[in-house]
Amino acid sequence: MNGRIGSWFQTYTGIKFYPLDPRPEDISVHDIAHSTSMIVRGTGHLKFMYTVGEHSLNTYKLLKQQGYDEKIQIIGLLHDSSECYCNDLNTILKQYLSEYKLMENRIQEVIWEAFDIDVYEDEYAIVKKADKMLLQWEAEHNMIDCLWNDKSIVLPNIQITERPRSIVKEEFLDTFWELKSKMTGGKLHI
Repeated sequence: MNGRIGSWFQTYTGIKFYPLDPRPEDISVHDIAHSTSMIVRGTGHLKFMYTVGEHSLNTYKLLKQQGYDEKIQIIGLLHDSSECYCNDLNTILKQYLSEYKLMENRIQEVIWEAFDIDVYEDEYAIVKKADKMLLQWEAEHNMIDCLWNDKSIVLPNIQITERPRSIVKEEFLDTFWELKSKMTGGKLHI
């Protein structure tokens, strides 16, 4: 017995990850960057491949455009990182799966802890507002005959195109390390 709850699966970097018992030492930015660059958004109902990793980068870019500091930007970059461990589930379905949502939230909390990022409610609200803007923008730019249109949302000035997963992964990692370095004054503890 290893004292862990539930079963595990192997991550890209070879870590045994226990979704019911996540721990900071099990979190790898390399796993997050790799996996999210491979997980398609919108349950695949898009004109072209657009991933959670691309969405995360666009969230970061939007927050940067809006003038938020590195902490808010890195929260934006990592806000969907739990999906690398439990996948991207359609929001409509997720509302009916309370246990799933609890697991996803716990994994996200452990990710914040692993990267030594204290996320406060007001900071997360800023990121969720940007996330909602991007959802509308993604729908209008990457769905055939988008039926969802919230006129109260001002769409961001961000370009989306289909890009190779390897480029998304590399940009995600570069962005993470750059932001983390700025936040720690160049001292990385990861």
